[in-house]
Amino acid sequence: MLGRLRPMRRPRSPRRSVGSGRRSGGTATRSRTSRPRRRRSHELAVARSEGDAHTAATIYTLVGSCQLQGIDPWVYFRDVLGRVLDHPAKRVSELTPKNWLAARQGHTEAGG
Repeated sequence: MLGRLRPMRRPRSPRRSVGSGRRSGGTATRSRTSRPRRRRSHELAVARSEGDAHTAATIYTLVGSCQLQGIDPWVYFRDVLGRVLDHPAKRVSELTPKNWLAARQGHTEAGG
């Protein structure tokens, strides 16, 4: 499982007590808010905006599609990102993991 994407929240400021004017919670509250929180295993990505979350979801989808096809995602991304600028827009479907694998297997069988 790749984890859930959520917008990053800002930490709440410590509450002030009414009577003394000092912060409530002592040093534990102060140290907890002054350093970044450690991510838990189920929080793989924290998106700072909705656009970042959309981009991360697209990348996770492509990685998942590569894994379903038995493709190493790193090899796929290197090849596709190297070809995407010169590739015709009408044939963009050839760059999906499934079609990319079929073209690559056809190329290696014909060449080898």
